[in-house]
Amino acid sequence: MSLMRQLLSVLLIGLLMFGFWRSFFFGLKHYQLNKSAYKKRKAEETILDWFLYRKYRKEFPKGLLICYFVFLGLHPVIMLVCLLLWLLKVPESIGGTVAKVTVIFGWTWILIFGLLFWTRGPDLDYGRWIKKRRGQTKR
Repeated sequence: MSLMRQLLSVLLIGLLMFGFWRSFFFGLKHYQLNKSAYKKRKAEETILDWFLYRKYRKEFPKGLLICYFVFLGLHPVIMLVCLLLWLLKVPESIGGTVAKVTVIFGWTWILIFGLLFWTRGPDLDYGRWIKKRRGQTKR
C-alpha cells in the first residue's frame, strides 16, 4: 500500500470515527438533559467547549470521554507513524499493515457500539447502559 493510500485510509477512518463520536455524544446530550438545560448550555458554549465537551463532563461517562480523546489523538499519531516509516525506508507493507489495522479497529469499534446501543427505532438506546442524570446536581 502506497504512502498516500495509507495516509488517506487513516484520515478517512479518523474522520468517520470523529463523526461517529460526535453523533453519539449529540444523542447522549439530548438523552441526559431536558430541552431547557440543553439550550442554556448550548447558548454559552464556545468552539473549544464544543470540541472538548467541557460543559457536559458530569453527564457523560468518563470512560467514553477518555475513548473520545484517545481516538482524537490516535489517528494523527498513526499518520505520523506511517510517514515516519516511509521516511525511514521501511517496506511499505509494514506501514500498510498499520493503516489496515487502524481501519479494521475503527470499523470494529463502530460495529460494537452500534450493537450495544441498537434499537429498532431511529434513536440509540442509551438507557440500556448509561444512567440518566438530567443535568441536575446532587443535593
